[in-house]
Amino acid sequence: MDLFKYLSYPAHALAEGGAVAGAREAVEAGDVTADYLRSDFSGEVSKLFWRKEALPLYELGIRLAAEAGDDEAVFRYLEKSRSVLLLEALLEADLLQQLDPDLAGELSMLEAKANKGPSLAQTGALIALREQISDRNPAARALIIRPEMVDLTNARTNLLAGGWDRQLHFFTGTQRTYAFSFTETSAKTVDLGLSTDIAPALHALMNFYTGPTAIDKDPARFLAASHEVYHLLLEPLNIEPGENLLILPDGLLAYLPFNALVTEAGISDLGNASYLIRRNQVSYAQSATILDRQMAESAKPKPRGGNLAFAPFITALPGNPALALTYSK
Repeated sequence: MDLFKYLSYPAHALAEGGAVAGAREAVEAGDVTADYLRSDFSGEVSKLFWRKEALPLYELGIRLAAEAGDDEAVFRYLEKSRSVLLLEALLEADLLQQLDPDLAGELSMLEAKANKGPSLAQTGALIALREQISDRNPAARALIIRPEMVDLTNARTNLLAGGWDRQLHFFTGTQRTYAFSFTETSAKTVDLGLSTDIAPALHALMNFYTGPTAIDKDPARFLAASHEVYHLLLEPLNIEPGENLLILPDGLLAYLPFNALVTEAGISDLGNASYLIRRNQVSYAQSATILDRQMAESAKPKPRGGNLAFAPFITALPGNPALALTYSK
């Protein structure tokens, strides 16, 4: 941890002093160190480290790469900031299925103890066991130390394969919020402004989704709040009407229904509002790396199975204890 901080501080200092090349080198070194740190911890410890210590470094990396026009590096830092813990959890679950049951049980037990408040002995035992697993399964070493992230080229391939026209990545940093937008032929990073300026608008809109009657009670204020968030997050990206969008949110944005954002100001009628979904098809993903994994899995032949069907209903049915789905109409 001390080494990571030692690398992070000069990265920020060099950037502030205008020594961009040195700052970017320090960010790269910090990225490698963060991976090795992650190999020593797991679960909640790892998540807390990532949010508190690692994210500011990746925020700096995104800013410097964007200023240099290095789209590949911007994309890599975005993916690292959002994918690594998700991917680690998925890959370790796969690994546990391949391990001897006794070894897998011992690993799970040690990780559970470490999450509750690790002692030096427990941490040492966990590291030793992970190294033992890596030695027995060489393919697992890259998994535990540096999980492989999808690159921008492969992300573009998946974009086309999925039928999307544009992928939008959002990054909510401790200082600023960024959006990275790319299509088959273009890419750009947009600094959306201070995170502290965007957060109030998000909270104002999200309050309307805390109950079933909040929007109906004040439709004009809801429409204004929805347009304000659209103005802050999507309007600077110059999205063309008709584009199929794949959105990768971050932080509080993961709770935001982008498809319900209002694209035009001054509208007071809920039924006729210019919701984004009327102009663009919207899909969501956790990360481009997880999406790549999901698309690879879905391409594999699947055994034939049965069907599961749902029929919405708006009135109670005789002899059926299920409640009517009031809002399904």
